[in-house]
Amino acid sequence: MILTPTEIDDLMQVIDKYTLTFAAHHVGIKGLDANQLQTLVASGVNPATISTATSNLHQAFKFGVLSDALGQSVVKNMSYAQLKNHIASGKAFKLNPLETAALDNLEYQTVKQVTKFSNKIKDQIVDKLVYADKLNNSVKHGKVVTSAAKDALQNRKAVTSVISDIGHSLNEWNRDFGRIADFVMHTAFDEGRATNIAKELGTQALVYKDVYPGACKHCMTKYLTGVVGSAPRVFPLAQLQANGTNVGRKAKEWLPVIGPLHPWCRCTLNRVPKGFNEQDYINGLWIWNGNRFVRDMTKYQRKVKRNSKVTVTVNGQKTVI
Repeated sequence: MILTPTEIDDLMQVIDKYTLTFAAHHVGIKGLDANQLQTLVASGVNPATISTATSNLHQAFKFGVLSDALGQSVVKNMSYAQLKNHIASGKAFKLNPLETAALDNLEYQTVKQVTKFSNKIKDQIVDKLVYADKLNNSVKHGKVVTSAAKDALQNRKAVTSVISDIGHSLNEWNRDFGRIADFVMHTAFDEGRATNIAKELGTQALVYKDVYPGACKHCMTKYLTGVVGSAPRVFPLAQLQANGTNVGRKAKEWLPVIGPLHPWCRCTLNRVPKGFNEQDYINGLWIWNGNRFVRDMTKYQRKVKRNSKVTVTVNGQKTVI
């Protein structure tokens, strides 16, 4: 082999160290098992010094809760620094058991995804080393090697080749890590909004997805009644929760979900306005104005009968109406 078994094992440990350190700092340590925590300790990382509460995942989740609680009109006028300080102060809100359970589950699932990706990287590296070794041996046995110098030269070429191959793969792995990070942060944000909606209105609350310009055909099909700008489809929150995530599903199997429909998705979970119900929407009492649901005042009629009376005096003559 180009690398000895010991060298390969050391390389695998380096990958474990960096992926687990990434997970611990950006996701939290709750989702790590005993062996993973021990790997961190053996790598010189003390889990006790890592604050899960300030991890990027937790911040995104809490930002989701806060954005739904305060409303978009308030949040959009706050800077990122103000939001971060508001969350860090602990005065904004305290997570209830439902929100805590949702966050713990999200953390566990994220660590699972990161670990799976780490294993994928290690498998690909081993495959490249094995392939390079086989190629190296094929060259050696296909020609008469008459000197140790030629043998050493061939080994150096094999090492250079596999390093170059791994270097190209690094770009792919970096993109994949970015994709995973983006997907997880957006999921955390929308899960935070979902738990706040469920806390206030229950899981049968009606929700929809804000779909923005540039959205793909899949998002328009699943979340809109037409193209971008058309009325969104309305779902009970429980339906989206039951659909889980689309991780592992083919595009034709994708379902409307709480978080991103797919990697790099920007559609955001939102609640319908107060007073909105499906029957009134069907009857045309609510319309989509291109940005939000509003009452159609040309069709809206007072549903509560007015019982009070008013006396009007005109030219000395009183009339009760």
